[in-house]
Amino acid sequence: MKQQISKQQIMKQRTFLKLSVLSISVSMLGLMATSANADVGVAITGGTTGLGGSITIPVYGDYLNLRGTLHRYNFDTDLEEDGVDYEAELDLENYGLLLDWHPFGGGIRLTAGVMSSRNAILGTAVPTEPTEIGDVTFTPEQIGTLHLKAKYSNSMSGYAGLGWGNAASREDRFTFSLDIGVIVTSPFEVELSANSPIGSASPATRLQLLKELRTEEENLEKDLEDVEAWPVINVGIGFRF
Repeated sequence: MKQQISKQQIMKQRTFLKLSVLSISVSMLGLMATSANADVGVAITGGTTGLGGSITIPVYGDYLNLRGTLHRYNFDTDLEEDGVDYEAELDLENYGLLLDWHPFGGGIRLTAGVMSSRNAILGTAVPTEPTEIGDVTFTPEQIGTLHLKAKYSNSMSGYAGLGWGNAASREDRFTFSLDIGVIVTSPFEVELSANSPIGSASPATRLQLLKELRTEEENLEKDLEDVEAWPVINVGIGFRF
């Protein structure tokens, strides 16, 4: 008999894997810093990628640094998509490995690197009046509750930006940081489903609703196909060890 794995167990495994990867990455950065006999800078940061922090080690004096970042945050918002009002949750989750170039050896930096951007939108809607789904108008009883999930088709992304601050600088123990840039993401994938009481009792209604949900997914993906960049504005406070 095949063992059933619950959703909670899967989430625990994913969390453990992410923490393991983060721990290994931090350990490697710390090892590189120790071997180079260099100071290590850490920072608490937050902004449009979420809340979290970073660790910075020098690669070449005060001119070139390697920086690892981790940010997460969830918040609720109202979302209107294609005439449907959703109660939504924006789930921010971004990990990065960045190279900071300080051309003048000071605070100004140019940054490029890779990001794992797992931002997602989760929403629910309960229509109270006839609503068009795809190309057909359904009654509230035929729709029931709509569930929306939108995420990037590929979490691996590139990052480019500029900013201020060097948490590993030998000049200052405490530093202020600012990042302004963009994460170049992949297109959004949209998933729609409905808990329809009438659809459960009527196979014909269920099939028609499923067909129009697929059409609605395509419509939403077309609406979002130009949104292939996530703006980054983050601020933080750093400390050098």
